[in-house]
Amino acid sequence: TSATAAAGMHLCDGIPPDVTVEMTGAASKTDRAHFWQTRRAFFVTPQVFENDMRRGHCPASRVICCVVDEAHKAARDHAYCTSLQELMHRSHDGFRVVALSATPGTDA
Repeated sequence: TSATAAAGMHLCDGIPPDVTVEMTGAASKTDRAHFWQTRRAFFVTPQVFENDMRRGHCPASRVICCVVDEAHKAARDHAYCTSLQELMHRSHDGFRVVALSATPGTDA
C-alpha cells in the first residue's frame, strides 16, 4: 500500500534523500521511468513494481535486494508474486529477496 511504502522510506532515513524515492500509482509513468534510471533506493507499492517491471522501466539487472513487506499476502497472482517472477526472468543471479511479515501463516 502507499502507507507501507511511505513507512519503509521513513524507517530508512539514513539513506541520502537524493538517491531515494517513494513511488505509488499517483506518480506519473514518465516520472517513475525517470526515477528508475536516476535513483538507487525505491519504496514502491507492489502494483507499481509489477507494472514498471512489465513495462521495462525498472532496470532488473541493477536490482540487488527486494524487500517485501506484508509477505504473507504473496500468493498466487498477487503483484508481489508476479513482479518477482518477472524480476527472476529479467535479472541476474545475484539479487536477494527479504520477505517480512508480522502475521503468521495458517500452518505456523
